[in-house]
Amino acid sequence: MACKLLENKTEFFTLANKVRCANYIREDKIIFALVGCFALDWYCLKELERNNFLRRHKEQPGKRDYILQGGESSGINVHRLYWGSHNMDAGKYTFTSFGDHAGPRSSLPDILWQASSAVSEHIEGDPDLRETFANILSLYGENLLNDCGKLLEALATNGEIRSIKNRSALLNFLKKLEYISQKGRHYKVEVPVFFPRDEKIISKIDKQTAKTVCDFLDRNHLEIKNALSKIRPVLNNVPFEEVFVDVWHKIFGYCNMFLAEEGFMYDPPETPFHARYLPWITIKKRVNKM
Repeated sequence: MACKLLENKTEFFTLANKVRCANYIREDKIIFALVGCFALDWYCLKELERNNFLRRHKEQPGKRDYILQGGESSGINVHRLYWGSHNMDAGKYTFTSFGDHAGPRSSLPDILWQASSAVSEHIEGDPDLRETFANILSLYGENLLNDCGKLLEALATNGEIRSIKNRSALLNFLKKLEYISQKGRHYKVEVPVFFPRDEKIISKIDKQTAKTVCDFLDRNHLEIKNALSKIRPVLNNVPFEEVFVDVWHKIFGYCNMFLAEEGFMYDPPETPFHARYLPWITIKKRVNKM
């Protein structure tokens, strides 16, 4: 599957260089985000469900819609297995980090989640208070993300930042996270910022990737199913389309690892905490109001 994707690398590079952030972000980082995450993860999960390869939506008690999954720790090496996206919305901004699960990420929204969990766990007494306080921190975290989004959007478009509240503290915060760099009085955005105008390009990459993936699974799905016929969930009569949600994450994770090794997409450096990931933000056209 990865080799088939590489056959179209010229087309992918051409499309990647049309997104707005291509004037300041390396194309391999854009490919890592758009092919590795937007397409192989987010879009293909929808397409594979539509084509009945997997199932992510199942009515559960309380009229909720989800699939339960769990498992014991295995010996699988998760280093450079690029299959995990962490996302949080704040107004018209979505903050994402994508990479392996080899360690904690110093990015957004990850550090907000880590802070909320750490603070709530160290509050003694009423467990309801811990939960309430964690929820309050989450609300203020959205405000922080929204302010960071405004600042990054302005810097990415050479916009005005003087009117942004607490800009000095935010600039220092984003420098510490390496979302921006500073040279003299000038700031440069160091992470991809995807704008609404990029949506058509992203859609083309999604569809091109999904076609390759679906062709691969049309030929190999039965072989994969037979190879996994003795794993515990299958022996316990869990429908294979539910099992395949996790299987697909492993498949595209290894696919991304191979594509990174081939130089097609970014291979993030290992942090001191062993994680490898790339952060970015996506700006939506509009915000749905309740």
